[in-house]
Amino acid sequence: MVGSNRSNPKHQAIDKNRLPLVKPVSDSLRLIRQSLFTVRGILFLIVVSFSSFYLLEAQSHLPWQIPFGIQLFNACFFFILLSLFLSITRNSIAASILISLVSFAIGYANQAVLLFRDNPIFPWDLLSVRTAISVSDNYVWPQPKNIWLTILLLILSLTLAWLTRIRIPKGAPRRMLAAISILLVLVYGSLLQSHVFTGFFNFNETLFTQKNLYRQNGFIPGFLINLRYIRVDEPEDYGLNQVENLSEQIDEEIVSEELENLAPQSEKPNILVVMNEAFSDLSVISPFETNLETMPFFRSLTENTIRGNLYVSVVGGNTATTEFEFLTGDSMAFLPHGSVAYQQFIQTRHPGLPETLKAEGYRTIAMHPYGEAGWNRNKVYPLMGFEEMVFIDDFEYRSYIRQYISDRSVYQQMIERFEEKQPDDRLFCFAVTMQNHGGYDAIHDNFQPTVAIENENDRLDFTPTEHYLSLIRESDQAFSSLIQYFSNIDEKTIILFFGDHQPHDYAIEPLLEENGFGYSKEEMAQNRTIVPFCIWANYPIKAQQDVQISPNFLSSLLLETAGMPQSPYGYFLSEVYETIPVMTANFYVDADGRHLYDEAPEYHQALFHQYEMLQYNHLIDINQRLNSLFQPVYQRN
Repeated sequence: MVGSNRSNPKHQAIDKNRLPLVKPVSDSLRLIRQSLFTVRGILFLIVVSFSSFYLLEAQSHLPWQIPFGIQLFNACFFFILLSLFLSITRNSIAASILISLVSFAIGYANQAVLLFRDNPIFPWDLLSVRTAISVSDNYVWPQPKNIWLTILLLILSLTLAWLTRIRIPKGAPRRMLAAISILLVLVYGSLLQSHVFTGFFNFNETLFTQKNLYRQNGFIPGFLINLRYIRVDEPEDYGLNQVENLSEQIDEEIVSEELENLAPQSEKPNILVVMNEAFSDLSVISPFETNLETMPFFRSLTENTIRGNLYVSVVGGNTATTEFEFLTGDSMAFLPHGSVAYQQFIQTRHPGLPETLKAEGYRTIAMHPYGEAGWNRNKVYPLMGFEEMVFIDDFEYRSYIRQYISDRSVYQQMIERFEEKQPDDRLFCFAVTMQNHGGYDAIHDNFQPTVAIENENDRLDFTPTEHYLSLIRESDQAFSSLIQYFSNIDEKTIILFFGDHQPHDYAIEPLLEENGFGYSKEEMAQNRTIVPFCIWANYPIKAQQDVQISPNFLSSLLLETAGMPQSPYGYFLSEVYETIPVMTANFYVDADGRHLYDEAPEYHQALFHQYEMLQYNHLIDINQRLNSLFQPVYQRN
C-alpha cells in the first residue's frame, strides 16, 4: 500500500511542492501574471477614459480638433472619475460601462442644449432642470451631430469595458481609492479656477462665445472654468461710501433736473407690457422672401409709437434673462455669462419697475400662461413688487396653438383684468407669452403653417423656419386685436411690446444656408441678439422710429414716455442711455457703432464702473443696499 501511494502522480506533485525552491517560484509567477493582468486592465482603463472623452465631445464637434495636451487633460478627468466609479462598484467592467453611458448622456444633453439655445450647459443650468423638463415634451429631440462616430465610440467604449477585468477588494483599498479619486477631482477643478494655470496651458477663456470655449477646451474644463463666475466679484474700489458719494452726485446732476422737467399729470396711464416669446424679425440676419408678410401690423404702427430694435443678451432661450434686465434695470454685462439672476441672485426684496409703479398706486400683476415654478418666477415676482400672479392654472381663457396657450388668450386675460378694475384704479400688467416657444418641427392638429419661404433650392427643408414664421404672423394678428381694443378705450393706456430672444439655431439654419451669412462671425453673433420692440399709446406721445435700446434701459424709457417718476437709479440709467443706448452681455453700442467691452475708451469705462457699483449694491450687496437709490424720488421728501 505504501509503495502504491508513492507511485501515485498526485502524491508526487505534492512532494515536489514541498521542495524549497518550487513554491517561491510558483508564487512569483502568479504575482507576475496578476501584475501583468492588472497592468493590462489599467491600460484598458486609460483607453476607456480617452474613449469616454471622445464619446462626449463627438456629439457636437470633432474632438481631435482640440489640442492634444488639452485632450490629455480631459482624459485625465475621465480616468479619475472612472477610478471613483471603480471604488464604488469594485468592478472595472461595471465602472467602465457606467462612465461610457454617463459620457454619452452628458454629450447628448449638451448637444440638445446647444441646438435649442446656441449655448452649452452651464453650472447654473442645474438649477433650471425642472424648467427644462417642463417644456421637453414639446421638442423633437435631436440625433447627435456625428451620429455614426458617436455610435462607433459607444460600441468601442462598451467593448473595452469587458477587457479591463479589475476587481477592488473590500476594506482599506476601496476606501483609499475613493478618497484619492475625490481629492484628485477637487484638485482638477481647483486648477481650472486659476487664470495662471489656464493661461499657461493656453485654455480658451473668452466668454463671448461659450460654445467655442467648450469646443476648444472640452466640455469638462469649459464647465468647470465657468464655476469661477457663479459668484459676482466686488467691483474695483467698491464700498458703501463710494455708493453714497455716487448717489449724491446723481441727485445733484441728474435727479433735480429730471424732476423739474417732469410735468404734472391729470391722469396716469394704465401700463401694459407684453414680452412675447421668441418674437423676432429674421430679416436682420439674412434676406428672404415669403408668400405672406410675417408682421404686417407691427410694421404699420407709426402714430403715437416708439419703435425699433431691442438688443438682448440671450439667443434661443433663457427668457428670464431679458425679463430680469427689463424689470430691474440691471445688466448682464456685469454678471456671469449665461447666468440666471432669478435663480442665482434674487433671494430677497429686489426693487425695480413693479415696486416703483406699486408705490405710485398701481395694481401690479404678473401673467404667464405656463407653470409657476419656471425660472423661479413664483418666488421672484413677489420680491419684485407684484401683488398678483396669474399662471396657467389661473387662466380662464385657454385657447391653444400647438401645446401652448395662445397670445390671444393672454390678451383676453389682460383685458379682463382691465375691465374688472375700478375706473380710478391704475393697472400695471406684465405678461410673458408662450405661444411661440420652441419645438418648431413638430406637427399639430390645431395649427397649420401659413407662411412659406420662396426659394430656388429644393434641397433645403424649411419646415421649422416656416413653422416659426407662421407663429410670428399669428402673434402679429393677436397683437393687432389688443391694440384695436385699447384704441377704443377712453382711459389713457400705454402698451410696451417686445420679443425676449430670437429662436434656436435649428429653426433658422436652412435660411442661413440658403442665403449665406453675409456678415462676419462676430457681427452675425451680434445680429442674433436683435428683436423688435414698440411702445404704443392710445393718446398722443412723440413718435420715434429705428430706436436702438437694450432691456436694461427699456423700463426707464417706458416710465419717461408715460410721464412717471423714477428712482435715482432709473434716472441714472436714462442718462447712460443717452450716451450708450445698448449694453448686452457681450458688446455695447454708442453713436459710433458696436464695440466689445475690453475695447472701451476710458470715459466709457468710467461710466461702466459707476453702473457696475450701483448694480452690485442693488443686486448683490443687499445687506448694505442704499434703498434711497432704488425708490421713486418723491418717497424721500
